[in-house]
Amino acid sequence: MHNTRHDESTYWLLLQLLLRSKHRINAVSEKRGLTGMQAHALSLLSPTTPQAMSSLSTHLGCDASNVTGIVDRLEGGGLAERNDNPADRRVKSVMLTTAGSKLREEFYDDLNEIELAELAGLTTDEQAELRRLITKVLASYE
Repeated sequence: MHNTRHDESTYWLLLQLLLRSKHRINAVSEKRGLTGMQAHALSLLSPTTPQAMSSLSTHLGCDASNVTGIVDRLEGGGLAERNDNPADRRVKSVMLTTAGSKLREEFYDDLNEIELAELAGLTTDEQAELRRLITKVLASYE
């Protein structure tokens, strides 16, 4: 039985969309040899700007020991590199390698194919408006 109040909530609808698409995203991750968390980390990292491991932990929503394992596997695959922060050697930072950047682009291309199929019921203008609105909401997190 559905609760109409929840069914009409924007956040609830976004959650339903995310949960329904999660298996597709995980399939794309696996196709590229990544776990879902590794793919998420890959999407958050930059090839030009080092990110503190603590910041990555916050964005991934997991504790530091989990992030260490995720970065260990990315680093082991040649996708990321970890370095000391020159300003504070206690802080470790991580960034994508060239191979990591290439894999991230391939991953995005795979996700774009899913997006095209899932959003086929929307007009081009509706898709653009949806991207604009999502971008606006995401900006509030920065």
